[in-house]
Parts: sequence; structure tokens; C-alpha cells
Amino acid sequence: MQTRDTEARKRSRSRGLTRIEVLAVLGCLLCLAPILLAGARSVSRPNREVMCAFRLSQLGAAMLQYTADHGGYLPGSPGTTGTELILEYGDAEPDEVDIPTDVTQTWDWAAPLAGYLGVPLDPNRSTRSEQLRHGFYWCPANGYEALPYHNGEFGPFPNWPAMRMVSYNAMRMMLYYESGDTLDPSVRTYAWWRPWLSIDLPPGYEPRLDLIGPPSEKLFLSDGARFTSSFGGTYEVRALSFYGGSFADGGPTISAMWMHAYDLDPARAPRTYRHPHGTELGLNALHCDGHVEWVSEPDSRQPDRWYPSGTRIFVSAMNIPTYVSVCYDLDEDGAYTVP
Repeated sequence: MQTRDTEARKRSRSRGLTRIEVLAVLGCLLCLAPILLAGARSVSRPNREVMCAFRLSQLGAAMLQYTADHGGYLPGSPGTTGTELILEYGDAEPDEVDIPTDVTQTWDWAAPLAGYLGVPLDPNRSTRSEQLRHGFYWCPANGYEALPYHNGEFGPFPNWPAMRMVSYNAMRMMLYYESGDTLDPSVRTYAWWRPWLSIDLPPGYEPRLDLIGPPSEKLFLSDGARFTSSFGGTYEVRALSFYGGSFADGGPTISAMWMHAYDLDPARAPRTYRHPHGTELGLNALHCDGHVEWVSEPDSRQPDRWYPSGTRIFVSAMNIPTYVSVCYDLDEDGAYTVP
């Protein structure tokens, strides 16, 4: 009798789940799936923001080491790290890849930091440009690819395929020279800020850490997506480039007519404002003292972080949100002076 009961229990255990039981389990999983996916998304977004901030902090440490080794001058200016490229390869074709100097472009701040980060760079300029969009240089929330751009034409060029958009933009106005009188004339062409463009840099300004104002209040890099537009993503491939090239941008305060990386259009803004807090868009920003801070999209339209102290910005160089943020502080000429 005991033997028959034992065999019956064994058969009962070995028959597996019934169809009804399987359906019940599947039903429970289907009910839980949206909750689990929502949880995964809520975890992944903060993780991407944290990883982005960590990488920016590493770039900040490398930037400070660079300035200490180069008399306080910032990397990424045509008048600092871009000088050799301009003087040695001034006749280079836009898609030229046989340029052995480290920098890929006159505004390239990333390649000069590679040695401090232990990143070996390829001698081919096209390959180097691809390298400077990965590792330390990549925001994990940036998945945008771009075709190369040059002279109003949309690529690709030989040896310049579509590649990931540069994740971090240097602040262009921190990298210009107010006059450039001390620069070689060919370098001055790229590094000198034209004063008739409705922004006056402080007299004698150069891209030096001791001239920008309080380093803890001024930005060197922030999340960005240079040369994004309504046509999609584009990136500047010329070695000798103007107005920031692929690596620097005017920031989120400039006239909407010229805005790319910090687009006001809600459909394109998430390319740069990649780290939302709830429903509020925001970005990570690296200050010139090396600390990283999250900045909301509305707060980013206020100009103090993006310009050297003493810069005068006229209304014609502002977008509407920026004008609203400073309209009560304009002088009699209609200009805002950055503290």
C-alpha cells in the first residue's frame, strides 16, 4: 500500500505544471512587465547621468593638469592647442586625414587631454575623430550619429563616415582672444573674436584660467550636440574651422537664429538636455574649477556661466529666454555685463 502511494506521489510531482497553472503564471508576468520596465527606465536614467558626471569630472581633472602645464591657458582654442595645426597644415583639404599632429581641428579640446587620461590616439585624423567620441569623451545618454558637414554640403566625405556626435561642447566665448595682437596673423584669423558680433569680451581677454572670472562659476564643458539642426545631425570635418567647429559652441544664450547644440525646439532639445529630472530637462556641466553640476534647461539660459566676467552681451545676441532673465539688468546701451 505504501509503495503504491509513493509511486502516485512521484507521478504527481513529475507531471509538471498544468495548462491552467502556466496561463496563471504568464498572466502574472504580463501584469508585472510594465512595472518592471518602468523601474528599469527610472534606474537607467540616473545611472547615465551619474556616469556622464563622472566622465566630465575626469575631463575636468585633465583640463586642470593641462592648464598647470601650459601657463594657465585653456585647451581647445585656435590660439592655444590649435596653433600648430593652423601653422603647419593651413593648406589642408577639409577631408584630409594625413595630419599627424594630435588635434583633429582648431577647436579640438579633447585630443590635448588624451595623454593625461592615458588614451592613445591614432595617427589618422578621421580615426582620431572617432576615438574622441568614446570612452571618457562619451555621455552614455548620447546616441546621436551624424554625417559630416562642410561648406553647406551634407556628407559623407571619403574616410569620414557617419559617427557619434561629440558629447561635450567647450564654451566658445571662453576660448577666444579679445584682440589677438600677440598671435601670428594666420592664427588670429581663427582665434580673434570679432567685436561687431554684439558681444564684447573684456579688454585684453585671453583664454587663461586667471582671466575668466571665478572658476567655480564659469563653465569649460557641458553636455551638447554640436551642429544639430532641423536637417538632423551634422559635424564639421574641416581641420581649420570657425566658430567652434565640432568641439565648441556659443552656449544656450545666443540668438535662436544661430543656435544648434542648445536648441530651443522641444523636439531637438533632448539631444543636449539629456538628463531630465522628472519633467524638467537638464544637462551636466563642468566648471573651470573641476566640479560638475546639473543645470536645468531654464537656468541654463542665464548667461553668467557661459562667458568670462566683464563680457558685455547686447540684446541682439540673446534668445528670448535669455533676454527675459537679464532684461532688468541691461545698461543704457542695451547690454548685459557678466559678473
